[in-house]
Amino acid sequence: MKNLSRLAVIAIFAMIAAGCSSSSNETDTGGNGTDAITDTNPGTDTNPGGTDVVADTNPGTDTTPAVDTKPGADTNPGADTNPGSDTSQLAAVGAPCEDATECASNFCLTTDGLTSLLSSSETLEVPDGYCTKLMCQTNDECGTNAKCVDLGKFDLQGSACFATCDPNDAKSCRKGYTCFDDPRVSDLQGNTGFTVCIPDSVIGLLPPLNGENAEGASSE
Repeated sequence: MKNLSRLAVIAIFAMIAAGCSSSSNETDTGGNGTDAITDTNPGTDTNPGGTDVVADTNPGTDTTPAVDTKPGADTNPGADTNPGSDTSQLAAVGAPCEDATECASNFCLTTDGLTSLLSSSETLEVPDGYCTKLMCQTNDECGTNAKCVDLGKFDLQGSACFATCDPNDAKSCRKGYTCFDDPRVSDLQGNTGFTVCIPDSVIGLLPPLNGENAEGASSE
């Protein structure tokens, strides 16, 4: 029995020795983990451990960047974002009007308006309306070919813009208006020597100059 047990132990050791001898002839590149895969192009992995970046094989050859697919198209042709603000398209002082929106000065003197302003018992005609500006301070406020007239020289209050005219030309004022030639006509700075178009209906209301009737060239 003792001899049999000894033989069994010897046989077990012999099997172990044979197994070790077999393993020593093989190369384990990965130890006890996953074997490493050889990198055939080392150094070109721009994102190691993640997804490799695909190179742009033709960089900079986009000949039509930001192409306008509808060139020249106006999505809102003619739109005025601030209608009525372009005063250059509005009527100048002295021009006919029906309401203030037509005038660059933003005021339209009408028959009813003048009759009310002068508290007249009679209707004071303002034929076809008259673009003007009340209570102006300088001639610049009246635009070209117009003056800011001091109404105080005619026993009236305030000032107003009137279109200038030529007293020698009856057509320099519209029909129903007189080119008023009076030395009292002046701006607020005291400048004189100019004449303005005023409604014919106003002439008879103005105080006479040195007891004489006011003069002027009527368009009629």
